[in-house]
Amino acid sequence: MLLILGEIRMKEDKEIQYRKLTLSNYVDFYDSFNSVSELMEFFYSRKRPSVNTLFTPSDNKSSITAVIPTKSVQDLPFKELPKKLSKINVLWVESSGPFFNFSYAMNIGIRKVLEMGSEFIMLTNDDILPMDDISNIDIVVKRNKEKYDILIPQIYNSNLFISPVQSIYRQSFITAHYLKGNHKPKGDEIDKVMDIRMLVQNLRIYSNPYIMKYIILRENDPVLAGQSSILTRKVKEFALRGVNKLLIKINNVQPISIVKSSLLESENFDESFVNGGEDVDLSIRLSLRGARVGYLDERFHHYGGNSLGTNIERILKNTIPEILILGYKLKKYFPNY
Repeated sequence: MLLILGEIRMKEDKEIQYRKLTLSNYVDFYDSFNSVSELMEFFYSRKRPSVNTLFTPSDNKSSITAVIPTKSVQDLPFKELPKKLSKINVLWVESSGPFFNFSYAMNIGIRKVLEMGSEFIMLTNDDILPMDDISNIDIVVKRNKEKYDILIPQIYNSNLFISPVQSIYRQSFITAHYLKGNHKPKGDEIDKVMDIRMLVQNLRIYSNPYIMKYIILRENDPVLAGQSSILTRKVKEFALRGVNKLLIKINNVQPISIVKSSLLESENFDESFVNGGEDVDLSIRLSLRGARVGYLDERFHHYGGNSLGTNIERILKNTIPEILILGYKLKKYFPNY
């Protein structure tokens, strides 16, 4: 009995520490875990938020149902979203608060849609808006269902096209040494990928033998797009892609995709991810299963970070676990590398 009470108290203490993470104490928190699997268990065993679902049927008996997590349907970040999605069914999944878990919300929605018998599930969020009329999207998806298992629209952020194609590499010694360097993150630089990686490499469990350092690059990677010249960008991209071992090339199902419901009966989002990384993880598993991916002409605008922001708090609470857990799982998916 005392042992059980001690474990409960320990979990409560860790929860308090997690909620109060800062740049001065994040190392102590993450290094209080003996392994990444222990860290995953902490996140997976956290309380789940209360969830409310609201189904909005389409006006044309669509075979597509979108699952959209949001804080409140009455307080959507974009009021025009319901009207823009009126040609497909929508299952809104309302949840918020300190225990918000994107994967949990999506899984609740996916299970309900499977029960309803919808043929296709759109995996998306409340900060994704159609840029075009999507009246014919149902017809297009049905036309391609024998050829593809997943269909991905064109995605934009501002005027930048975001490729869903991502290459996942095993990080070489050369890259690891270069990235580690002596650079110390500070202030407004915290949102740069180099800085986030530095934060993670300060952790003892990052060097755990079950962790594999990894690099994920999009086909038109926004990290490289920020280089001062095209030549610099091309040279850096060539180097990154050249010295690291390519593990797998995936099409990310987020921020938006339309997936055959049957594919999600046995694969869903891993709820040990806080908010970030769950999309890459699911995309890898679907790719390893041989899911066939096609593309749609319809365009959607992704207002990234609208739900939770991209501030330091999110990096400490979400992005660091994302890197650690993805690295751990990649080692499981590709044990020979």
